[in-house]
Amino acid sequence: QKPLAPSPARARDLVRLAARVNRRLVVNQQMRYSPLIVQLRQMIANNSIGPLSLLSFHLDLPLPRRAPDNWLTHHPRPVLLLNTIHFLDTARFLMGEPATVRCWTARDTSHLRLRGETEAIVRLDWPSGARADIVDRRNGFADQHATFRAEGPTGALRGTLGLWTNYPVGADDQVEYARASADAGWTAVPLSGRWIPDAFVALVMDLADGLRTGRALPTEASDNVKTLGLVEACYRSAAQGGDRLRPIPAF
Repeated sequence: QKPLAPSPARARDLVRLAARVNRRLVVNQQMRYSPLIVQLRQMIANNSIGPLSLLSFHLDLPLPRRAPDNWLTHHPRPVLLLNTIHFLDTARFLMGEPATVRCWTARDTSHLRLRGETEAIVRLDWPSGARADIVDRRNGFADQHATFRAEGPTGALRGTLGLWTNYPVGADDQVEYARASADAGWTAVPLSGRWIPDAFVALVMDLADGLRTGRALPTEASDNVKTLGLVEACYRSAAQGGDRLRPIPAF
């Protein structure tokens, strides 16, 4: 389950250990297998959108004003490491390795009893000029907002992320598509399945096939180390006031 480890260094140790004992080590970074991301990858591949120039996620999720005293309350990195990691990993999966990252975090102590950050704002940039913008925030006002947008030279996709409508039960993602060369506006894109349980099922099926065939898997731990490196770069950037940094190399 993500995160593979609390730090890239510990993750690298696990990758080396798995290799030493001849075991496959994969990470349940399941957003890659969600119906939305599967659809988006298809639209990138068939040029309905083309190579992404913009990817954005905006979450503003409610927490009780008096959050229960549990492991999450005391976790030193509750937002970036445990949730924003989904969007950082998905950006890598869809767009490749970013050249630089900038990040700002905040901790609302007025009513959210979290030890760590309650908000993260991330900007990823690629040499091509493509970018990813992520806002991942917690609030104490029962306000629920979860949207995404993806743009490329030939089209765009936008909508809501149903998982966070009433987590963990979730709802269907609401997705719309617009073609750059048309004036027809936005049209609905039906998706089959939901993040929970379909993304989990698809990931395990892929793992079973990888064990059978020996092929490399997109969720290999050696790849996930790069996602953890991106998380770590976010925390480093935030600690330096949002400085632009390069992600930590995997090995």
